[in-house]
Amino acid sequence: MEFIGNIEGYNYQPITGYNAFLKGNATLNQKVEIPNETEFDKILNLQTAKAEPAPDTAGGLMKQIERAVSSSLNDVNNKRLIADAAQEEFAMGGDVSVHDLMIAQEKASLSMQMALQTRNKLISAYTDIKNMAL
Repeated sequence: MEFIGNIEGYNYQPITGYNAFLKGNATLNQKVEIPNETEFDKILNLQTAKAEPAPDTAGGLMKQIERAVSSSLNDVNNKRLIADAAQEEFAMGGDVSVHDLMIAQEKASLSMQMALQTRNKLISAYTDIKNMAL
């Protein structure tokens, strides 16, 4: 039994690993590579760059804040993925020291705590502004 998954025009098969598992020659990919920018991201950034407001307007300021928050959340997610990959490799007996594993886990934990505290401060500032009398 083999499943087929393909998007026309793209070299993308989301279930290649599953097919390899069904055939009995599956290997676990221990290294997690996080692409900086996919082809889709390049096209999306190119199209949205045309419609961006000027940086000195309120819309431009909001766009800068949006980018900062988005990149921060992506960084938190990437650290979590790296820590999970290190944990899996360590569990499988790979070439990861306990120290590197704990450092990766702690980085992921601290970045998540920082993101939560930043979110709490942003919500607090929003409610303060919302409750101001005009």
